[in-house]
Amino acid sequence: MSENPSGQGGEIARWFVLTHLEPEQIEAQLQLEQTARRSYGTPFQFFIPFRAIKRRVTRETFSDADPLSDYENPRSHSAVYANNQLRRELHDYVFVRSDLSTVRYLVREASWNVGARIRLQFYRDPLNEYATVRSDRMSAFIQACSDQAESFEVVPVPQALKLHDHVIINVGSFRGQTAEVLGIRHTPRGVLLEVGFELIPGQEMVRKKGLSRRDVLPMPNLSPALSRLLKPGVNPIDDAQQSILDILRRRVGRTATTEQVRADRKRLRELASYDRLTVETPAARNHLLALLLVCATLRRDRDAMQRLSETCLSQLELLSETRLTDVHCYLWIALFVATRNPQYRDLAKHYVQRYNPRSARLREFVTLIRRRTAL
Repeated sequence: MSENPSGQGGEIARWFVLTHLEPEQIEAQLQLEQTARRSYGTPFQFFIPFRAIKRRVTRETFSDADPLSDYENPRSHSAVYANNQLRRELHDYVFVRSDLSTVRYLVREASWNVGARIRLQFYRDPLNEYATVRSDRMSAFIQACSDQAESFEVVPVPQALKLHDHVIINVGSFRGQTAEVLGIRHTPRGVLLEVGFELIPGQEMVRKKGLSRRDVLPMPNLSPALSRLLKPGVNPIDDAQQSILDILRRRVGRTATTEQVRADRKRLRELASYDRLTVETPAARNHLLALLLVCATLRRDRDAMQRLSETCLSQLELLSETRLTDVHCYLWIALFVATRNPQYRDLAKHYVQRYNPRSARLREFVTLIRRRTAL
């Protein structure tokens, strides 16, 4: 590991939380990257707890052929179980200390990661921001992982769940779906949850039983606007589209008062959290994606703009070029707002002129981007 990396170009070096499913593989890649970076002065430090915590076995299962440097063989079966549980909890985590530009390069641009089957990824907190760890706390954590005599556990942050709370399923085929807590059962293994969500509204429900507390993500910090979207009959796309149109009208017409500017900023922060929602069809997902990119641009969130722009471009490549739809137009509008590339504006204008879409909101979006100076 490199020593005491500092931020580049004035950026602050922080411990970022990343994930990778193969600790040994990513350790080798990061070591090679570290060696290469020593020559041009952009160092970084990394720590992979799974590789630092030594695996323990009991004396009964200990083999003389195993290297003593890799194992500790206590007499206590409970110590072995606790150690193995700790390694399982920390298996996927990779901690990298550097400035955001360097870490973003490792995740999004490094050839060894971009082309890999299993990729190094950012870990995001419940507010969808990049997760970081305080330096003093990280130093203590590294020391504890490296000390075989130190005993500690890593468990999910305790957050009380109640019946009818909404959670996000984080395992299996339904990963990412918002569900309602239908049952909570306390067992010797811990709390087991039963969750469900409507498959056919008002008719059929999907129920999933036996989920542990780690198998779901809580939704404790939802804004009132996002909480309202969980109620039946509320369409997140219509809600976001109308709000963004209202804000665009005020920006373009320069009619917003000081109080409205503050309210618009608050509303844009709420709209940014809509990327945590799950919508049903590919067309609806792309529509919401376009609105999120416009929202990120109005917020001047450069990181979100870059991430969402890349996703919009990739979705455009997947859509048919011979059969144009409103989804194409929304993606062009969003990319124009984010990049100011007139090509996207012209494509959107041509679509409206040729196909005369039914959506009055879509036509208004195209009208507003032609008066783009205040965006």
